[in-house]
Amino acid sequence: MSRVLGSAAAAALVVVGIASCTSAPPESAPSAAAATTGNPAPGLHTVRLTVADGAHAGRAAGRSLRVPDGWRAEVWADAPGARMAAWLPDGSMLLTTGSEGELLRLEPRGGDRAPTVHRLATGLDDPQGVAVTEHDGRTVVVLGEATRIETWRYDDGALGDHRVLVDGLPTGGHGGKFVAVRDGVVAYDIGSASNSDGADRRDHPDRAVIRQVRLDGTGDTLLATGVRNGEGLAHAPDGTLFAAVNQAD
Repeated sequence: MSRVLGSAAAAALVVVGIASCTSAPPESAPSAAAATTGNPAPGLHTVRLTVADGAHAGRAAGRSLRVPDGWRAEVWADAPGARMAAWLPDGSMLLTTGSEGELLRLEPRGGDRAPTVHRLATGLDDPQGVAVTEHDGRTVVVLGEATRIETWRYDDGALGDHRVLVDGLPTGGHGGKFVAVRDGVVAYDIGSASNSDGADRRDHPDRAVIRQVRLDGTGDTLLATGVRNGEGLAHAPDGTLFAAVNQAD
């Protein structure tokens, strides 16, 4: 039986929200001229980003975020190209880097210090989605590269027993492959080749879909259609699969 250990999204710098340890009042909300776009949820307040010792804020310097009451936000690590993240059972974080071609492990150092960065894998082809699960008593890392879905066994800070579950997937367009895993089954997306093209439904495998495959590489089946760019796959506690469909363009 498998148990999901969790995953999270990451941006150009890893920004981690953590519970506030102080009772200082939050920064006042921005003026109407600088208001947050979209429809921010009620109960959020604006806080200025802090920076962990040893990290560099880059373009995040001096910026603010809207977070729930009792939370603060911190630039925690330098990670150019950061895409998606997942926590390992040893308390460290896995991070994909897209065009940088690396899978990183960020090892917390405690306090307000930036983590130690380890390169677990290099020379990868556009690594995007990553998930961690326990299967048959072992920790398994699931990764989505440009053309394939693969797994490794994780043990004591290193990867081993590399296996390819699905290969030969189409690229181009919305080509990033994102993953989520639950009960020994990996869900993965194949984004559309363009914003609107009927050929996506005639390709083999067809595009703008979410598929699923077992951790042993069997049972690769279609799960959902009409998902144009299904990034950020994740399961809710009840097993429902969610996808953050990127429709900005």
